[in-house]
Amino acid sequence: MFNFLFQLGVVFLEQGKASQALAYLDKALEFDPEHEQALLNSAILLQELGRVELRKIARERLLKLLAKDGLFRFSTQKLFIRF
Repeated sequence: MFNFLFQLGVVFLEQGKASQALAYLDKALEFDPEHEQALLNSAILLQELGRVELRKIARERLLKLLAKDGLFRFSTQKLFIRF
């Protein structure tokens, strides 16, 4: 079920439908709350939608996950400069 919801979120993201994409990514995160790509996409969408407080929460969740797993990738670090 996670993969289906995540893929729908990605499809809507690619179509530029931020609200729909976020809704499906949020549903996917209910099944796997530590999915790195879903958290990252959610944080980006929240930024685009101007939902600053929720974006901060999503960003912190992702940073904690990356720190816990030692998975800090350069592309992710570069992206967070914009946050």
